[in-house]
Amino acid sequence: MTASGCATTLNWHYTRANGSTGTLAATEASVTVAYNIITGTPTDSLTFRATCAGTCAATLYSNALLVVKKALCDTATVVSDSACYVYIKASNAQGQETTSLPRLGGTLQPLKLQADDLDSSGFWNTGVTYLWTRPDSTTTTTDTLVASSIGAYKLLVSKQGRTCEAYVTLNAKPCVVRDYTSASCQTVTNPTATNQLSSLAPGDVFYAADYSIHVTEASGGVGGWSGKGYVEVLLPLGVTSTVAVTFSGIAINDCYELTNGTVETEYDANKELLDVDLIMQELKIILGNIASLIESYTGTVEEKAKLAEEMNKLKAHSNISSLAPLKVI
Repeated sequence: MTASGCATTLNWHYTRANGSTGTLAATEASVTVAYNIITGTPTDSLTFRATCAGTCAATLYSNALLVVKKALCDTATVVSDSACYVYIKASNAQGQETTSLPRLGGTLQPLKLQADDLDSSGFWNTGVTYLWTRPDSTTTTTDTLVASSIGAYKLLVSKQGRTCEAYVTLNAKPCVVRDYTSASCQTVTNPTATNQLSSLAPGDVFYAADYSIHVTEASGGVGGWSGKGYVEVLLPLGVTSTVAVTFSGIAINDCYELTNGTVETEYDANKELLDVDLIMQELKIILGNIASLIESYTGTVEEKAKLAEEMNKLKAHSNISSLAPLKVI
């Protein structure tokens, strides 16, 4: 073990698993501990901390090193006090890492959850006990977990008196993925209110009728979800406007469909509401003028000026994102 930061000698303090304490005779900055010569049974442990010696005022303790006795004359493992480098890896049947549960024929397909040790020491790779907690609060102690429900999963990994926690939240794709990149009309069936969504997080997408709501903030639960997001509204000439929305106390089923409540735009009172019919009429006039100019265009200064004027009108109408958005319910 090596400690740095002291101008003089060091004091090496230790605490055993049974609570007894002591100080090593060695005062060097680097010391080697042969655990088998210290009285104690296998799996006993020592927690070491260092302080600077020979100063007038007391110094702060260093970080701790945990040394665990495996067996007599066996090599000890040294792990930093904060080395909880464990995370939950979620992967699908193809071995791809993802936190989104796939659907097949409308049914959620499971993901495999397992602990992954990010610490190069490999301390958490062997001799570990597991405790998984599912979204419905049921538990299991298997090393891996087959997860088929939306929600938050918790994992406790324990080894030689040390415990680390890891969490992962699984979402899912909607039962029916809708594509509204075209202006064609589509029929939306009324969603069912059964199997309410138990988890909603930023990055999730749910449908409000034929609108896709991208969630940026979310709070609440099965009794009602509140938060913020945005929706992309397709307008004439294929122009898309991104509109900020809010929702409060809404109900969403596990197909990510709004079943009760209202999603509203964040209205700016300083901007006028968008009149789509009026814009369509104005665009038809502008496009008609441009078509007439092109048909008889000879390149005169007057024609160029008139064409530029009509094009600027078209550009102004296309920049609809600067106007107040449509109300979405």
